[in-house]
Amino acid sequence: MAMTEASAAPAILFEAVSKRFDDTVVLDNVSFTVQRGEAVCIMGPSGTGKTTLLRLVNALTTPDSGRIRVDRFDVTSPILEKQALRLHVGTVFQRYSLFPHKSALENVSMGQRQVLGRHKAAAEEKARDLLAKLEIDELRDRYPGELSAGQQQRVALARALAMDPQIVLLDEVTAALDPRMVDKVASLLRDLAATGMSFLASSHDGRFVSSLSDKVGYLSHGQLSDLQPPAAEMPTVERAPADSPPAQL
Repeated sequence: MAMTEASAAPAILFEAVSKRFDDTVVLDNVSFTVQRGEAVCIMGPSGTGKTTLLRLVNALTTPDSGRIRVDRFDVTSPILEKQALRLHVGTVFQRYSLFPHKSALENVSMGQRQVLGRHKAAAEEKARDLLAKLEIDELRDRYPGELSAGQQQRVALARALAMDPQIVLLDEVTAALDPRMVDKVASLLRDLAATGMSFLASSHDGRFVSSLSDKVGYLSHGQLSDLQPPAAEMPTVERAPADSPPAQL
């Protein structure tokens, strides 16, 4: 069957996108695509603009020039429906932003109920399934303050996936995970990519990038290298020191 024009279009399209903060050039004429069902990882040192690139996709940041399309959404349009875009695009940033007064189960199920209109039983079943796949179902009744950083990271990932997005943005989603769990998360995401879900991730973790990505690019001094298939063993890029504040670029 021939592909329709809509299905043939990339999930994410950047065309000559530039962004600067004061005198700092973060992105300089960046162009790339993420196809449907494809996982693309962006690597690079801390502070080089990986987070900014992800924030541009869901319109949390506005480019200075260039064009961004996300499926049917023209992200650079002044009449963009931001709420509709963000329902279409799931996001897990380095700050997990879990509700501290809600349990892990409630954090993963409440968006399904309030936004998607799912009944409580269906939302909790979906939440428990994802928490189980991420090996934290036994912690479902605990609050974020009772969870380790890695456990909170997995709850945040489950929450994003529970909304059934077409595209998922992942900002250092394995930063607090041990190698075995990195492999577990990558395997889950690969399975979802096989169903047509698309992923754009930033990562320092060579193990995760090798396991997940169809293509990888390097961002440095505002320039993004051509996307290429990853090596079997990708090197891990050095992160900022653990006691440094999270990079905002």
